[in-house]
Amino acid sequence: MRISTRSQPHRASTLISTHRSGDAASSDLSHPRHTNRKRATIVNMLMALLAMRLLEVMFFVGLVGSAVVVLISFIEDGKELFGKDEVNE
Repeated sequence: MRISTRSQPHRASTLISTHRSGDAASSDLSHPRHTNRKRATIVNMLMALLAMRLLEVMFFVGLVGSAVVVLISFIEDGKELFGKDEVNE
């Protein structure tokens, strides 16, 4: 179960050589079909990020609006509970 340290440099060089051979294979991505797929994926991701930011802003605006309503209700209830009693004649 012991791993020798001699195999680790070999693995690193294998990873580097695999990465370099991957770069050579990535030249096939210049094919129009691959670039369109990549652009479509980027556009979809940008649209998703925009939608998430919009929903985030809407959530916090709603949260602030709810806090304002609760604050106004608290103040009005305090006035009603602790205010002077009006005498109707």
